[in-house]
Amino acid sequence: MNEKNYQYNDPHFLNKLVRYISPEHCVLTVVLHPEVEEFIELAHQKPSWDYSYIHHQPSAEAQQFWKDYALKMISLCQKHNILPFWSLLFDYDCRQFDEPKISYAGFSHNGTTTGEPRKTLVHPALFVQKGKWYSINFAGAKGKESVERVQQAIVGFIEQGYQVTSLQADLNSRTVSRGTCEDAYDAEVCDARLWAKDGKVTIDGNIDFDPEEIRKKQMSRTRLAFPLLEEIVGKLLPG
Repeated sequence: MNEKNYQYNDPHFLNKLVRYISPEHCVLTVVLHPEVEEFIELAHQKPSWDYSYIHHQPSAEAQQFWKDYALKMISLCQKHNILPFWSLLFDYDCRQFDEPKISYAGFSHNGTTTGEPRKTLVHPALFVQKGKWYSINFAGAKGKESVERVQQAIVGFIEQGYQVTSLQADLNSRTVSRGTCEDAYDAEVCDARLWAKDGKVTIDGNIDFDPEEIRKKQMSRTRLAFPLLEEIVGKLLPG
């Protein structure tokens, strides 16, 4: 597939883009954060967390880095009334109409569920407070009904002060068998993919995409707009 990249400067651009995605033949993954610039900047600075360190003690320097980051994030969350490291997760990967889960996105510095700061942050008194989720995650919504439900929910979350910070849309995602005999395995493939985060939109596949058209349009709060992936289907799958 052919990869193309586009830049955007408007922090609310993805709020519009996610509503352009057609639910037809689409798998959609979206992350929202509270619409607080300094919080979003710090959240995006968080490196991926490698849980294999449970069996391989990290260096003292690495441990200190995570402690400093966690304390800074907790302080920022308290300032803006955000539940630190607690996310609302709608995971559609296994079942398309599963119940949401509360997901912990922080760290335990001794490699266990009883290490700090997790030990403090799982205290039930924390949830007595009224505050925004650290993030809201929709993972792997597939097909028209599920994707439309996600889009409708996102409209509501945006109105409550959240902002779309990343999204991925796969067209005609499916599992195919690869290899032969002992080397056989299942692989996830799609006809085209769009993902966006941190001011960059990447498209893999032969897709006509004009970010200027998205920027110009005023999006309705009550209806879904121009079906981007629906047009992609027509371009990629003739007849």
